[in-house]
Amino acid sequence: VPDLPDSVIDSSPAAITTSTEATFEFHSTKENSTFTCQIDGNMWAGCLSPKTYTDLLAGTHQFQVQAIDAANQEEPSPSVFDWQIIADSTSSPQAVEVATSTATTTP
Repeated sequence: VPDLPDSVIDSSPAAITTSTEATFEFHSTKENSTFTCQIDGNMWAGCLSPKTYTDLLAGTHQFQVQAIDAANQEEPSPSVFDWQIIADSTSSPQAVEVATSTATTTP
């Protein structure tokens, strides 16, 4: 069995965020590895850590990173991170709840 590389995601956005920007930091268990990254099922492309994506839309997203060692061996299964961007509204859910409870207590 060859000693295959393994990518590790060191930092990522929060699982649920309002930010339309996402930065990922990652490394490989084998030195001198290169990486390919993919977001939301798009084409795999060479990437470096940290990798930042901007202007993301609200909704669910998936980032994947795969390490390739100096002998050109790919890791068998990429590291995956799923997260959700929620629309940033001017009124937070808590503020809406307070306004609703105030309205219901008004005689």
